[in-house]
Amino acid sequence: MVRIINQNDETVTTITREQRFLQFPTRYTNQYEANTQMTDEDERFAFVYTPIVWEDGTIVTLEVSERLVGMEENMALLG
Repeated sequence: MVRIINQNDETVTTITREQRFLQFPTRYTNQYEANTQMTDEDERFAFVYTPIVWEDGTIVTLEVSERLVGMEENMALLG
């Protein structure tokens, strides 16, 4: 998923093929951050946040998130 978040923690734009990504809360930040989250179904997701200058000159957060299915499958094979 790719999401743009304004300074009020409101989503400006979202692009996703999977609606379940929308369950994750929006979070504005003015610095680069990366983290992972586990769902109740033991699915792991990676999130990267970086500030960008939006078309009207304001600073917004660009969030890119991805389900880490490849990593989970590799870990299961190694375990």
